Amino acid sequence: MSSEMEEKGGFRCSDDVANKLQAMVRNASKSNFFHFPTDCPHREKNGWTGDAALSVEHVMLNLAAEDNYAEWEKHICAAMNDEGAVPGIVPTFDWGFGWGHGPGWDIILTTIPYMIYKYRGDLEPAKLALNYMMRGVNYLINRTDEKGLVAFGLDDLYAPFGTHMPLNVSDTIFAMEYCREAGVLFEACGKMYQARYCYRQSFKYRRAFRKHLIDFDTMIVANQDKETPGCQSSQAMAIYYGMFDPAEKDAAFKVLVDLCHENNDLIDTGILGIRVLFHVLSDFGEEDLAYKMITRTDWPSYGMFVARGETSIPEDFNDLKWCAPSLNHHFMGDISAWFIKGICGIKLNPSDRNLKEADIEPHFVSSLDFAEAFHDAPEGRIKVRWERQANGISIDITVPESMDVTLRLPEGWNYNGKTEMKAQTGKIFITE
Repeated sequence: MSSEMEEKGGFRCSDDVANKLQAMVRNASKSNFFHFPTDCPHREKNGWTGDAALSVEHVMLNLAAEDNYAEWEKHICAAMNDEGAVPGIVPTFDWGFGWGHGPGWDIILTTIPYMIYKYRGDLEPAKLALNYMMRGVNYLINRTDEKGLVAFGLDDLYAPFGTHMPLNVSDTIFAMEYCREAGVLFEACGKMYQARYCYRQSFKYRRAFRKHLIDFDTMIVANQDKETPGCQSSQAMAIYYGMFDPAEKDAAFKVLVDLCHENNDLIDTGILGIRVLFHVLSDFGEEDLAYKMITRTDWPSYGMFVARGETSIPEDFNDLKWCAPSLNHHFMGDISAWFIKGICGIKLNPSDRNLKEADIEPHFVSSLDFAEAFHDAPEGRIKVRWERQANGISIDITVPESMDVTLRLPEGWNYNGKTEMKAQTGKIFITE
Protein backbone atom coordinates (compact mmCIF):
# COMPACT_ATOMS: atom_id res chain seq x y z
CA MET A 1 0.00 0.00 0.00
CA SER A 2 1.10 3.56 -0.63
CA SER A 3 -0.21 7.02 -1.22
CA GLU A 4 -1.32 7.49 -4.80
CA MET A 5 1.32 9.43 -6.71
CA GLU A 6 1.23 10.15 -10.43
CA GLU A 7 4.30 9.13 -12.43
CA LYS A 8 6.51 12.12 -13.22
CA GLY A 9 9.59 10.48 -14.71
CA GLY A 10 11.27 7.29 -15.78
CA PHE A 11 14.36 5.64 -17.22
CA ARG A 12 15.14 2.69 -19.48
CA CYS A 13 18.28 1.45 -21.20
CA SER A 14 19.84 -1.53 -22.99
CA ASP A 15 21.09 -3.12 -19.74
CA ASP A 16 18.54 -5.18 -17.82
CA VAL A 17 20.49 -4.74 -14.56
CA ALA A 18 19.96 -0.98 -14.64
CA ASN A 19 16.32 -1.42 -15.65
CA LYS A 20 15.72 -3.72 -12.69
CA LEU A 21 17.44 -1.24 -10.37
CA GLN A 22 15.19 1.55 -11.62
CA ALA A 23 12.15 -0.65 -10.88
CA MET A 24 13.55 -1.52 -7.44
CA VAL A 25 13.99 2.15 -6.57
CA ARG A 26 10.43 2.83 -7.67
CA ASN A 27 9.16 -0.09 -5.54
CA ALA A 28 11.06 1.12 -2.50
CA SER A 29 9.95 4.73 -2.98
CA LYS A 30 6.26 3.88 -3.30
CA SER A 31 6.01 1.24 -0.59
CA ASN A 32 7.78 3.58 1.83
CA PHE A 33 5.39 6.44 1.13
CA PHE A 34 2.18 6.21 3.10
CA HIS A 35 1.18 9.86 3.64
CA PHE A 36 4.82 10.61 4.52
CA PRO A 37 8.12 8.83 3.72
CA THR A 38 9.02 6.05 6.13
CA ASP A 39 12.21 4.05 6.61
CA CYS A 40 10.67 0.65 5.83
CA PRO A 41 7.06 -0.52 5.37
CA HIS A 42 7.34 -3.71 7.40
CA ARG A 43 9.38 -2.92 10.51
CA GLU A 44 9.95 0.56 12.01
CA LYS A 45 7.72 2.57 9.66
CA ASN A 46 9.28 5.74 11.11
CA GLY A 47 9.60 9.06 9.30
CA TRP A 48 13.38 9.32 9.47
CA THR A 49 14.31 12.83 8.33
CA GLY A 50 17.79 11.96 7.06
CA ASP A 51 16.43 9.11 4.96
CA ALA A 52 13.98 11.45 3.25
CA ALA A 53 16.57 14.19 2.75
CA LEU A 54 18.63 11.71 0.75
CA SER A 55 15.71 10.53 -1.38
CA VAL A 56 13.46 13.55 -1.94
CA GLU A 57 15.09 14.50 -5.26
CA HIS A 58 14.90 11.07 -6.87
CA VAL A 59 11.33 10.62 -5.61
CA MET A 60 10.26 13.95 -7.13
CA LEU A 61 11.99 13.15 -10.41
CA ASN A 62 9.90 9.97 -10.59
CA LEU A 63 6.65 10.68 -8.75
CA ALA A 64 4.24 13.50 -7.91
CA ALA A 65 4.94 13.45 -4.16
CA GLU A 66 4.97 17.21 -3.59
CA ASP A 67 1.61 17.38 -1.80
CA ASN A 68 2.68 14.70 0.65
CA TYR A 69 6.02 16.37 1.27
CA ALA A 70 4.34 19.75 1.78
CA GLU A 71 2.01 18.27 4.39
CA TRP A 72 4.88 16.49 6.14
CA GLU A 73 6.85 19.75 6.19
CA LYS A 74 4.18 21.19 8.49
CA HIS A 75 4.76 18.31 10.92
CA ILE A 76 8.54 18.79 10.73
CA CYS A 77 8.12 22.45 11.67
CA ALA A 78 5.79 21.51 14.52
CA ALA A 79 8.32 18.97 15.80
CA MET A 80 11.16 21.53 16.04
CA ASN A 81 12.10 22.19 19.66
CA ASP A 82 12.70 25.55 21.29
CA GLU A 83 16.41 25.45 20.44
CA GLY A 84 15.70 25.06 16.73
CA ALA A 85 16.60 21.36 16.43
CA VAL A 86 14.55 18.89 14.43
CA PRO A 87 14.23 15.31 15.73
CA GLY A 88 15.57 12.41 13.72
CA ILE A 89 12.05 11.08 13.15
CA VAL A 90 8.80 12.95 12.51
CA PRO A 91 6.29 12.43 14.02
CA THR A 92 8.02 11.79 17.34
CA PHE A 93 7.34 11.61 21.05
CA ASP A 94 10.56 13.60 21.74
CA TRP A 95 12.75 10.66 20.68
CA GLY A 96 15.42 11.58 18.16
CA PHE A 97 16.81 14.78 19.67
CA GLY A 98 19.51 13.20 21.81
CA TRP A 99 21.39 11.27 19.13
CA GLY A 100 19.21 10.58 16.10
CA HIS A 101 19.61 13.87 14.29
CA GLY A 102 22.34 16.30 13.14
CA PRO A 103 22.82 18.58 10.13
CA GLY A 104 22.44 15.74 7.60
CA TRP A 105 19.05 14.97 9.13
CA ASP A 106 17.91 18.47 10.15
CA ILE A 107 18.44 19.64 6.55
CA ILE A 108 15.10 18.03 5.67
CA LEU A 109 13.51 21.29 6.88
CA THR A 110 15.04 23.22 3.98
CA THR A 111 15.42 20.41 1.45
CA ILE A 112 11.70 19.65 1.12
CA PRO A 113 10.60 23.21 0.25
CA TYR A 114 13.80 23.70 -1.78
CA MET A 115 13.10 20.66 -3.98
CA ILE A 116 9.41 21.55 -4.32
CA TYR A 117 10.45 25.02 -5.46
CA LYS A 118 13.20 23.69 -7.77
CA TYR A 119 11.08 21.04 -9.49
CA ARG A 120 7.52 22.35 -9.20
CA GLY A 121 7.92 26.11 -8.77
CA ASP A 122 5.71 26.15 -5.67
CA LEU A 123 6.85 28.49 -2.87
CA GLU A 124 3.96 27.91 -0.45
CA PRO A 125 5.76 25.21 1.60
CA ALA A 126 8.76 27.54 1.88
CA LYS A 127 6.65 30.50 3.01
CA LEU A 128 5.10 28.40 5.77
CA ALA A 129 8.53 27.29 6.98
CA LEU A 130 10.61 30.50 6.72
CA ASN A 131 10.58 31.32 10.44
CA TYR A 132 11.52 27.74 11.30
CA MET A 133 14.37 27.81 8.79
CA MET A 134 15.82 30.89 10.46
CA ARG A 135 15.56 29.20 13.85
CA GLY A 136 17.36 26.23 12.33
CA VAL A 137 20.17 28.42 10.96
CA ASN A 138 20.67 30.02 14.37
CA TYR A 139 20.62 26.58 16.00
CA LEU A 140 23.48 25.51 13.72
CA ILE A 141 25.40 28.66 14.61
CA ASN A 142 24.99 27.81 18.31
CA ARG A 143 26.39 24.31 17.63
CA THR A 144 29.42 25.63 15.70
CA ASP A 145 32.81 25.21 17.36
CA GLU A 146 35.64 27.73 17.71
CA LYS A 147 37.08 26.68 14.32
CA GLY A 148 33.79 27.36 12.58
CA LEU A 149 33.04 23.65 12.09
CA VAL A 150 29.99 21.59 13.05
CA ALA A 151 30.03 18.01 14.39
CA PHE A 152 27.10 16.42 16.20
CA GLY A 153 24.53 13.72 15.58
CA LEU A 154 24.56 10.88 13.06
CA ASP A 155 27.31 10.33 10.51
CA ASP A 156 27.82 8.61 7.14
CA LEU A 157 26.18 5.33 8.08
CA TYR A 158 26.73 1.90 6.51
CA ALA A 159 30.03 2.31 4.63
CA PRO A 160 30.61 -1.33 3.60
CA PHE A 161 34.34 -1.37 4.38
CA GLY A 162 33.94 0.73 7.51
CA THR A 163 35.83 3.73 6.10
CA HIS A 164 34.12 6.57 7.91
CA MET A 165 33.93 10.15 6.78
CA PRO A 166 34.78 12.41 9.76
CA LEU A 167 31.66 13.85 11.35
CA ASN A 168 32.94 17.42 11.08
CA VAL A 169 33.33 16.92 7.31
CA SER A 170 29.76 15.80 6.66
CA ASP A 171 28.16 18.09 9.24
CA THR A 172 29.97 21.23 8.14
CA ILE A 173 29.04 20.52 4.52
CA PHE A 174 25.38 20.01 5.44
CA ALA A 175 25.38 23.10 7.66
CA MET A 176 26.68 25.09 4.69
CA GLU A 177 24.08 23.57 2.36
CA TYR A 178 21.28 24.12 4.91
CA CYS A 179 22.11 27.83 5.00
CA ARG A 180 22.46 28.02 1.21
CA GLU A 181 19.08 26.38 0.58
CA ALA A 182 17.49 28.66 3.17
CA GLY A 183 19.07 31.63 1.42
CA VAL A 184 17.67 30.56 -1.97
CA LEU A 185 14.18 30.23 -0.48
CA PHE A 186 14.30 33.54 1.43
CA GLU A 187 15.47 35.25 -1.77
CA ALA A 188 12.71 33.63 -3.83
CA CYS A 189 10.18 34.85 -1.25
CA GLY A 190 11.52 38.40 -1.46
CA LYS A 191 13.17 38.35 1.97
CA MET A 192 16.56 39.70 0.92
CA TYR A 193 17.84 40.66 4.38
CA GLN A 194 17.29 37.12 5.66
CA ALA A 195 18.68 35.67 2.43
CA ARG A 196 21.93 37.61 2.79
CA TYR A 197 22.20 36.50 6.43
CA CYS A 198 21.91 32.84 5.38
CA TYR A 199 24.30 33.22 2.44
CA ARG A 200 26.91 34.85 4.71
CA GLN A 201 26.68 31.98 7.17
CA SER A 202 26.96 29.47 4.34
CA PHE A 203 30.12 31.23 3.18
CA LYS A 204 31.57 31.11 6.71
CA TYR A 205 31.12 27.35 6.85
CA ARG A 206 32.82 26.94 3.48
CA ARG A 207 35.74 29.13 4.58
CA ALA A 208 36.18 27.17 7.83
CA PHE A 209 35.98 23.87 5.95
CA ARG A 210 38.69 24.93 3.51
CA LYS A 211 40.92 26.16 6.31
CA HIS A 212 40.68 23.11 8.56
CA LEU A 213 39.57 20.10 6.51
CA ILE A 214 41.44 20.24 3.20
CA ASP A 215 45.12 19.42 2.79
CA PHE A 216 45.96 21.59 -0.21
CA ASP A 217 49.33 19.88 -0.71
CA THR A 218 47.54 16.65 -1.57
CA MET A 219 43.99 17.94 -2.22
CA ILE A 220 42.71 15.32 0.23
CA VAL A 221 39.71 16.08 2.46
CA ALA A 222 40.42 14.83 5.99
CA ASN A 223 40.90 15.95 9.57
CA GLN A 224 43.99 18.10 10.02
CA ASP A 225 45.28 15.65 12.64
CA LYS A 226 45.68 13.18 9.74
CA GLU A 227 44.28 10.42 11.98
CA THR A 228 41.39 10.02 9.58
CA PRO A 229 42.60 9.44 6.00
CA GLY A 230 40.74 10.56 2.93
CA CYS A 231 37.78 8.49 1.75
CA GLN A 232 35.35 8.33 -1.15
CA SER A 233 32.55 10.04 0.79
CA SER A 234 34.63 12.99 2.03
CA GLN A 235 36.19 13.65 -1.36
CA ALA A 236 32.98 13.27 -3.35
CA MET A 237 30.89 15.42 -1.02
CA ALA A 238 33.48 18.20 -0.92
CA ILE A 239 33.58 18.30 -4.72
CA TYR A 240 29.80 18.02 -5.16
CA TYR A 241 28.97 20.79 -2.69
CA GLY A 242 31.61 23.20 -4.00
CA MET A 243 34.25 23.17 -1.27
CA PHE A 244 36.99 23.33 -3.92
CA ASP A 245 37.55 26.35 -6.15
CA PRO A 246 37.25 25.70 -9.91
CA ALA A 247 41.03 25.63 -10.42
CA GLU A 248 41.35 22.97 -7.70
CA LYS A 249 38.64 20.59 -8.80
CA ASP A 250 40.60 18.50 -11.31
CA ALA A 251 43.29 17.70 -8.72
CA ALA A 252 40.65 16.94 -6.08
CA PHE A 253 38.80 14.71 -8.52
CA LYS A 254 41.97 12.76 -9.34
CA VAL A 255 42.20 11.94 -5.63
CA LEU A 256 38.64 10.62 -5.72
CA VAL A 257 39.32 8.42 -8.75
CA ASP A 258 42.49 7.11 -7.11
CA LEU A 259 40.50 6.25 -3.97
CA CYS A 260 38.01 4.31 -6.10
CA HIS A 261 40.76 2.43 -7.94
CA GLU A 262 42.60 1.66 -4.70
CA ASN A 263 39.42 -0.05 -3.56
CA ASN A 264 39.22 -2.10 -6.77
CA ASP A 265 36.46 0.17 -8.13
CA LEU A 266 34.13 -0.89 -5.32
CA ILE A 267 31.76 1.39 -3.41
CA ASP A 268 33.11 2.49 -0.03
CA THR A 269 30.73 5.24 1.01
CA GLY A 270 27.98 5.45 3.55
CA ILE A 271 24.49 6.71 2.83
CA LEU A 272 25.54 10.37 2.69
CA GLY A 273 28.40 9.94 0.24
CA ILE A 274 26.66 7.47 -2.04
CA ARG A 275 24.04 10.04 -3.01
CA VAL A 276 26.68 12.27 -4.66
CA LEU A 277 29.49 9.89 -5.69
CA PHE A 278 28.15 8.88 -9.10
CA HIS A 279 27.11 12.42 -10.05
CA VAL A 280 30.64 13.66 -9.35
CA LEU A 281 32.24 10.82 -11.32
CA SER A 282 30.12 11.45 -14.42
CA ASP A 283 30.43 15.24 -14.20
CA PHE A 284 34.19 14.81 -14.59
CA GLY A 285 34.01 12.27 -17.40
CA GLU A 286 34.16 9.02 -15.43
CA GLU A 287 30.63 7.82 -16.23
CA ASP A 288 31.95 4.35 -17.10
CA LEU A 289 33.51 4.00 -13.66
CA ALA A 290 30.28 5.16 -12.00
CA TYR A 291 28.21 2.69 -14.00
CA LYS A 292 30.63 -0.15 -13.27
CA MET A 293 30.50 0.55 -9.52
CA ILE A 294 26.70 0.50 -9.60
CA THR A 295 26.00 -2.50 -11.82
CA ARG A 296 28.79 -4.98 -11.04
CA THR A 297 27.32 -7.98 -9.25
CA ASP A 298 29.93 -8.70 -6.58
CA TRP A 299 29.86 -7.26 -3.07
CA PRO A 300 29.35 -4.37 -2.45
CA SER A 301 27.26 -3.05 -5.33
CA TYR A 302 23.70 -2.40 -6.43
CA GLY A 303 24.05 -5.10 -9.05
CA MET A 304 24.56 -7.54 -6.19
CA PHE A 305 20.97 -6.82 -5.11
CA VAL A 306 19.75 -7.76 -8.58
CA ALA A 307 21.88 -10.90 -8.66
CA ARG A 308 20.42 -12.19 -5.41
CA GLY A 309 16.84 -11.54 -6.52
CA GLU A 310 15.82 -8.46 -4.53
CA THR A 311 12.83 -6.48 -5.78
CA SER A 312 13.44 -3.29 -3.77
CA ILE A 313 16.54 -1.48 -2.50
CA PRO A 314 17.89 -2.86 0.81
CA GLU A 315 19.08 -0.73 3.72
CA ASP A 316 22.77 -1.52 3.25
CA PHE A 317 25.24 -3.71 1.39
CA ASN A 318 25.63 -6.35 4.08
CA ASP A 319 25.62 -9.96 3.06
CA LEU A 320 22.41 -11.55 4.31
CA LYS A 321 24.35 -14.35 6.00
CA TRP A 322 25.87 -11.82 8.38
CA CYS A 323 22.83 -9.77 9.30
CA ALA A 324 19.22 -9.17 8.32
CA PRO A 325 18.82 -5.49 7.40
CA SER A 326 15.66 -4.02 5.99
CA LEU A 327 15.26 -5.21 2.41
CA ASN A 328 13.01 -2.29 1.50
CA HIS A 329 14.58 1.15 1.98
CA HIS A 330 14.60 4.27 -0.15
CA PHE A 331 17.60 6.30 1.03
CA MET A 332 20.10 4.65 -1.37
CA GLY A 333 17.79 5.15 -4.35
CA ASP A 334 19.47 8.21 -5.83
CA ILE A 335 20.91 5.98 -8.56
CA SER A 336 17.54 6.59 -10.26
CA ALA A 337 18.24 10.34 -10.21
CA TRP A 338 21.68 9.60 -11.67
CA PHE A 339 20.14 7.49 -14.43
CA ILE A 340 17.85 10.40 -15.36
CA LYS A 341 20.26 13.31 -14.74
CA GLY A 342 23.61 11.67 -15.36
CA ILE A 343 23.15 9.14 -18.15
CA CYS A 344 20.35 10.93 -20.02
CA GLY A 345 21.31 14.40 -18.83
CA ILE A 346 17.94 15.91 -17.89
CA LYS A 347 18.76 18.75 -15.49
CA LEU A 348 15.75 20.92 -14.81
CA ASN A 349 16.14 24.45 -13.44
CA PRO A 350 19.95 24.38 -13.09
CA SER A 351 20.07 27.90 -11.63
CA ASP A 352 17.36 27.16 -9.01
CA ARG A 353 15.59 30.28 -10.24
CA ASN A 354 13.83 29.49 -13.52
CA LEU A 355 11.65 26.47 -14.23
CA LYS A 356 11.58 27.43 -17.90
CA GLU A 357 15.26 26.51 -18.19
CA ALA A 358 16.89 23.09 -18.44
CA ASP A 359 20.22 21.63 -19.48
CA ILE A 360 20.55 18.37 -21.35
CA GLU A 361 24.00 16.93 -20.46
CA PRO A 362 24.03 13.23 -21.40
CA HIS A 363 26.89 10.86 -20.64
CA PHE A 364 27.37 8.01 -23.09
CA VAL A 365 28.19 5.02 -20.92
CA SER A 366 30.28 2.79 -23.18
CA SER A 367 28.55 -0.46 -22.18
CA LEU A 368 25.09 0.86 -23.17
CA ASP A 369 23.63 0.75 -26.67
CA PHE A 370 20.86 3.18 -25.79
CA ALA A 371 19.34 5.02 -22.84
CA GLU A 372 16.17 7.05 -22.51
CA ALA A 373 14.53 9.07 -19.75
CA PHE A 374 11.77 11.60 -19.26
CA HIS A 375 10.61 14.06 -16.65
CA ASP A 376 7.33 15.96 -16.61
CA ALA A 377 8.28 19.53 -15.77
CA PRO A 378 5.62 22.18 -15.04
CA GLU A 379 6.03 23.43 -18.62
CA GLY A 380 5.63 19.95 -20.11
CA ARG A 381 7.50 16.72 -20.77
CA ILE A 382 11.25 16.65 -21.34
CA LYS A 383 12.36 13.42 -23.00
CA VAL A 384 15.82 12.31 -24.09
CA ARG A 385 16.88 9.15 -25.88
CA TRP A 386 20.36 8.49 -27.16
CA GLU A 387 21.38 5.46 -29.21
CA ARG A 388 24.66 4.26 -30.66
CA GLN A 389 24.88 4.06 -34.43
CA ALA A 390 27.71 3.57 -36.89
CA ASN A 391 30.29 6.34 -36.41
CA GLY A 392 28.30 8.22 -33.81
CA ILE A 393 25.27 8.59 -31.57
CA SER A 394 21.78 9.81 -32.41
CA ILE A 395 20.00 11.88 -29.78
CA ASP A 396 16.23 12.27 -29.87
CA ILE A 397 15.03 15.19 -27.74
CA THR A 398 11.54 16.38 -26.88
CA VAL A 399 11.22 19.68 -25.01
CA PRO A 400 8.30 22.06 -24.37
CA GLU A 401 8.25 25.02 -26.74
CA SER A 402 8.01 27.41 -23.79
CA MET A 403 11.32 26.27 -22.29
CA ASP A 404 14.87 27.47 -22.90
CA VAL A 405 16.83 24.20 -23.12
CA THR A 406 20.55 23.85 -23.84
CA LEU A 407 22.21 20.65 -25.04
CA ARG A 408 25.74 20.31 -23.66
CA LEU A 409 27.80 17.45 -25.10
CA PRO A 410 30.52 15.59 -23.19
CA GLU A 411 34.14 16.33 -23.94
CA GLY A 412 35.20 14.73 -27.21
CA TRP A 413 31.74 14.80 -28.82
CA ASN A 414 30.32 17.41 -31.21
CA TYR A 415 27.44 18.19 -33.54
CA ASN A 416 28.81 19.77 -36.72
CA GLY A 417 31.72 21.06 -34.67
CA LYS A 418 29.53 22.35 -31.85
CA THR A 419 29.60 21.07 -28.26
CA GLU A 420 26.73 23.27 -27.07
CA MET A 421 23.48 24.24 -28.77
CA LYS A 422 19.88 25.12 -28.08
CA ALA A 423 17.87 21.93 -27.90
CA GLN A 424 14.93 21.59 -30.25
CA THR A 425 12.43 18.79 -30.49
CA GLY A 426 13.79 16.29 -32.96
CA LYS A 427 16.79 14.08 -33.67
CA ILE A 428 20.43 15.05 -34.13
CA PHE A 429 23.51 12.95 -34.86
CA ILE A 430 26.75 13.57 -33.02
CA THR A 431 30.26 12.25 -33.61
CA GLU A 432 33.50 11.97 -31.68
